[in-house]
Amino acid sequence: MRRLVVNADDFGLSALVNDGIAEAVGAGVVTSVSVMVNTPGFDDAMHRVPSLSPRTSVGLHFNLTTGRPVCAAGEVPSLVDGAGRLLSLGALVRRALAGRVRADEVRREASAQLARLRSGGVEPTHADSHRHVHALPAIRGGLAAAAASAGVRAVRRPLEPLWARPVNAAALAKRASLAAAWAVPSGSARPRPGTTAFRGLALLGVRRYAEDLLVLLDALPAGSTELMVHPGRDDPSVAAWDPYVAERAVELAALLSAPVRERLGRGDVRLGPIGDARAP
Repeated sequence: MRRLVVNADDFGLSALVNDGIAEAVGAGVVTSVSVMVNTPGFDDAMHRVPSLSPRTSVGLHFNLTTGRPVCAAGEVPSLVDGAGRLLSLGALVRRALAGRVRADEVRREASAQLARLRSGGVEPTHADSHRHVHALPAIRGGLAAAAASAGVRAVRRPLEPLWARPVNAAALAKRASLAAAWAVPSGSARPRPGTTAFRGLALLGVRRYAEDLLVLLDALPAGSTELMVHPGRDDPSVAAWDPYVAERAVELAALLSAPVRERLGRGDVRLGPIGDARAP
């Protein structure tokens, strides 16, 4: 029996994204969510959490690349631009590679985001990051330290084998770049993931999402796997916050489709939350 956590990232991005994620949870195909706490749909997400399945794990989707930090900008100057806004992904990566991102400021902001999530009545089970920025050593160490201090035991390890199915050129580039960043020591203990394996990079933005998802499910490794997904209802306003827009409705339709639900119900994969599939 292989164990699978289907985790929906970006809960809290917008009300329409939240609506799609909540539907997928209600259908039993999403078993875990990661919450963005400094985006427009956060309050709506907190209103929805009590109505999610009680076996849904809820964690932090640490956001350093869109909007404003939870901390005052003056408390985290290495993470913001001159207007006090969080840096774009490219600017953050360049600053981190130049050694200009301070791990203590990352920890401060991660702790503030975890505290905001707790203020909504959530006891987080796990943490990961928007755009996988915690693969960068300075950010990884800061997030891991904040999570450990808050008692959050599982932090995503966003690594896939280069040739894991499905395979495409874009996925190879993502896998290779994340693996290279993760290989650089952060100066702190590596965070412990919630599962033994991770999948989902190869599905981002593909034209045949449902078909590629079925390929992925057939090729799941032994043990436990976290499958990252981004379902949601179509919401053009998301474009002001994230480039992944129309693809969210495509993902939702695929997750709710009869072939995918039949495959998940075949009996050789056990769906569950993060806590049921913790890595050794």
